[in-house]
Amino acid sequence: MTEDVMVTAAGQSELANQQPDNPEDITGLAQQLFNLTCVQDEAGTKAAVAELGKLAEQNPENTDVIVRLAQGLFNLACVQDGIGAKATMAELSKLAKQYPDYEEVAAALAKGLVNLVNKQEGASIKVTVAELKKLVNQHPHNEVVAVSLAYGLVELANKQDEAGAIAAVAKLRKLANQHPDNPAVVVSLAYGLADLAHKQNEAGAIAAVEKLRNLVNQHPDNPEIAVELAKGLVNLANKQNEKGAKVSVAKLRKLADQHLGSAEYVVALAFGLYDLANKQDEVEAAFTVAELRELANQHPDNYEILIRFVDGLIDLAQKQGEAGSEATVAELKELANRYPELFNSNN
Repeated sequence: MTEDVMVTAAGQSELANQQPDNPEDITGLAQQLFNLTCVQDEAGTKAAVAELGKLAEQNPENTDVIVRLAQGLFNLACVQDGIGAKATMAELSKLAKQYPDYEEVAAALAKGLVNLVNKQEGASIKVTVAELKKLVNQHPHNEVVAVSLAYGLVELANKQDEAGAIAAVAKLRKLANQHPDNPAVVVSLAYGLADLAHKQNEAGAIAAVEKLRNLVNQHPDNPEIAVELAKGLVNLANKQNEKGAKVSVAKLRKLADQHLGSAEYVVALAFGLYDLANKQDEVEAAFTVAELRELANQHPDNYEILIRFVDGLIDLAQKQGEAGSEATVAELKELANRYPELFNSNN
């Protein structure tokens, strides 16, 4: 396929040289060079982008050429390491400043900056996210730019401590308020809140889960937000005592009932049940593990649920006396015969 694209690009280049003032041939060449950036390795992509750069210098008023150059630079950054991508983003940023009214160039820069964030650590991420924030201010109605900032903030929150994550999520909330009809932005806020529920203490996690519940109520038709609520409840249950965990698990149970057929909710319930059983005494834990058993029987091909059930049985056996654990150990042996690979993964 790459060879076919190269042949086409060579033919288009010859036409452009023969008819240098023909916009259609110039645009065609730009398109073919861009196509090359989609299928080549880093060296080949860099060469195609260099050709696009020359074409842009020769045709600075040709919108299609400028846009293809921007998109080609984005493709190049995707196949580079962090250092190379940073240099490529500097080129793309320069192009965006030259053509501040080109929304497609701004979109390519925004996506490239998110790609760079994914390759960075620590303070470097903050700098790149700050660039994304500037871009949003310059292009307030560009939804691609807004989504890119949202993704950057999620990554920033994920890689920071609690205080840093709280600040990043506050920015996500502000962005979501500015773009309430953009599902990707709102879901990004949900991601950030679920992560906060993991990083904070019980009181903070309760507040994060309540905000997730409000988001679900505001966007009842968005299943991704509801999934994040389930994850937030799992994170909350992990921090609670037995009484609090029971309440969170009841909410997880309700979510699973409301979304029958969606594995994410059943898996979240399994995590919550396992965590609850871990906090309970022998008698209460036996009832909770029985519910895990029922889930595992209903979803025999879902290893995440099976693992939670097995772990629940192991914990239960440790709480039981020698006589009481006999049946539990026998059940574990039977499961080991049915799912040897599952038990190997737990060793």
